[in-house]
Amino acid sequence: MKVSRLSISHWVATFFIVLSLTIALLCGIGLYRLYEIGADLDRSRQESARKELAAAMADLSVYLQQQSSVITNWDETRQQLANPDYYGYWKASRMHQSGLISPVFSDLDLYDRAGFLLPGGDTDNEGRINPSDAGKTLYYPAKGLGRISHVFPIYSDGKRNFLLGYAQVSFDLVQALNRIHSFSYLMPEKLAVRNPPPAPLALQDLGKSLSYEVRASHEIEKLEDAVTRTYTILALAMLIAAVTAYLFVHHLLARPLAKLADAIGSLQADEARMDYVDELESPYMLKELDTVRQSIQNYRQKLSDARLELENRNVTFQQQALQDSLTGLYNRRAFEEDWENLVRALAGHSESMALLLFDCDHFKPINDTYGHQVGDLVLQTIAGAVNDVMRSGDRLYRIGGDEFATLLWGADEHMALLIAERCQESVRKEDFRRLGVQEPVSISIGIAIDEISKDDDLTRLQAHADSAMYQAKRPGNKKIAIYRMGEASSEDVLVASLETNALYQALAEPEMMEIHFQRMQPLTGGGEYLEALTRIRHNDTLLMPDRFLPVVLSRRLEAEFDLAVIRLIHSSIESGTIPSGTGVSINLSAQSLHRPEVIAQLIELTRHAERHPLILEITETSLVPQLAEITHFLGILRTSGFKIALDDFGSGYSPLRYLADLPVDIIKFDMGLIHQLKNNDRTSMVVSDFARLMRDAGYSLIAEGVEDEAMLQKVSSLGFAHVQGFHIDMPHVLQPVEAKVVKLFN
Repeated sequence: MKVSRLSISHWVATFFIVLSLTIALLCGIGLYRLYEIGADLDRSRQESARKELAAAMADLSVYLQQQSSVITNWDETRQQLANPDYYGYWKASRMHQSGLISPVFSDLDLYDRAGFLLPGGDTDNEGRINPSDAGKTLYYPAKGLGRISHVFPIYSDGKRNFLLGYAQVSFDLVQALNRIHSFSYLMPEKLAVRNPPPAPLALQDLGKSLSYEVRASHEIEKLEDAVTRTYTILALAMLIAAVTAYLFVHHLLARPLAKLADAIGSLQADEARMDYVDELESPYMLKELDTVRQSIQNYRQKLSDARLELENRNVTFQQQALQDSLTGLYNRRAFEEDWENLVRALAGHSESMALLLFDCDHFKPINDTYGHQVGDLVLQTIAGAVNDVMRSGDRLYRIGGDEFATLLWGADEHMALLIAERCQESVRKEDFRRLGVQEPVSISIGIAIDEISKDDDLTRLQAHADSAMYQAKRPGNKKIAIYRMGEASSEDVLVASLETNALYQALAEPEMMEIHFQRMQPLTGGGEYLEALTRIRHNDTLLMPDRFLPVVLSRRLEAEFDLAVIRLIHSSIESGTIPSGTGVSINLSAQSLHRPEVIAQLIELTRHAERHPLILEITETSLVPQLAEITHFLGILRTSGFKIALDDFGSGYSPLRYLADLPVDIIKFDMGLIHQLKNNDRTSMVVSDFARLMRDAGYSLIAEGVEDEAMLQKVSSLGFAHVQGFHIDMPHVLQPVEAKVVKLFN
């Protein structure tokens, strides 16, 4: 019963597996039999090689005896032993010219009766032999098979009555065997000694210690390759046939039946989804199966259409219940339901949650002035701008009037601030003038971050966000505030200081800012520049940078401040206040370079660069910590027409390794370094040498804080291109009348 429940695919797969195993078994048996035949042939060839080596060693022994007899019976051999006065000449010349010495031998040496080498002989053999080795052929392990020595005695006549001395011939075993014997099975060049002994070994014993390799039989290899190839082709052919049969049955029968079974099962389970319809759209090749498919497809389509209509109606009802009709955002009901779902998902555990409340600034006057229709368009525009920069998955709710909210699951303070700033920036980019609204439109954002675990936490979180919203709307704030414990009732949140009030008022009313220009006098024939220095006039008090710049830094208003200054400089250039041909040097905070509107305003200035060369001064202390991020933006401005100056050089760490990476053209020495030149001490020498080093490296140098003629002469001798200081000029407002009489430099 269990087997009958298997599908056709399982039956086909089982047949395929059994067939594959059968093919593999047959091929394995054949290959194993082939291996046995090859092993028998290898053993036979090994035995033949062993016998061949034994015969070759025997032939070598006979050959050595024959050659020894030839050398012994040669009269000149006995003459040299009797009178060795010319032995050196005989060995070097006559012995080789005679033709009696076998080419198998690499050397022949003669020794006297005591075993000492005859004088005058030049040999690689030992200077003495052991007479007891006479008649022996020895293998010396230290010299290898390339040096076999055969020693034999030399007598005065053939009857061995009187011993004249000894002869020793040396030869390479492999070369000797190749010359006197022809090998069919053995590879003589592969001969080696198994476990070489420490002492010399006789030739008859050497043959037993030799290892060798048998020549490969090409005929056997060809036979093995042919048989293996035949088995492989046969196996592949059978496997291809089996796979083809499996695919054929699976595609035409098993797969269509499986689809039909799934479709019927989905109908029974009430799962009539459109994806099943797509799977059944292709016709089947078997007519009977295709008829069943079409019937199921038609029935499924009817069920799917009915189900889809019901689902669409439900979705429409849900959307209408949770959607704000004016903005298309989620409404307060959706906000409350989502909160309940979040709390339910927490199941008693706590999780960090950030609530952001958005409020349109001065919406009531806008609505009263331009009418409710324009007010609705303003709300729709704000909703779209904020919703566009939400994180994926975050929802924006309109909870009433001009108030919006969003819940950020797991967000910390940094993430909440980042999203709030993105929302403000998105609203700031909208052009509300197309709606007829002339006043600037902005939003204030209150942020509350807390751990939530139950429904009551929403009330607390909303109260904190409302408190933060109240702080964000207070004068002087950045329209974004984060609730912090105790700040709701603290008067410290109010901006009360003179400098802070003056700064915020100046940003709102740029006419309070005054641009004072200080001349940078050229020393090497370059053009004259005016450095733009900002002051704030507040209630007849002129505030210097040292009073309001700390507020700029602490409140992170660098970009807003720099934008206001750049616009004032732009206005001065276009009004003709700055004489044509005079350059302008602008101080900029490195933090401002991250803002695209700052970059855009600076690039707008470059259209005046032909009449007013531009320098952008970035302080060393602000630039170095952001080197990697700022270098790209400086490169863009440099390409657009700015010269980049490293300002206040020497006031920070001034590491040389940064200079090579910075797109800097000018180094502006801080007045602290310049004042060191007054003293004739080591510090003065270091500053002087450093200035020469920077000048030789191709940087243009500017000296700040030049207050007398002696200092002017000093920096001039060091090659500074420009000087600046009270000795040259005092910072002042440049009047249009004064502009006509300022001396111009090219």
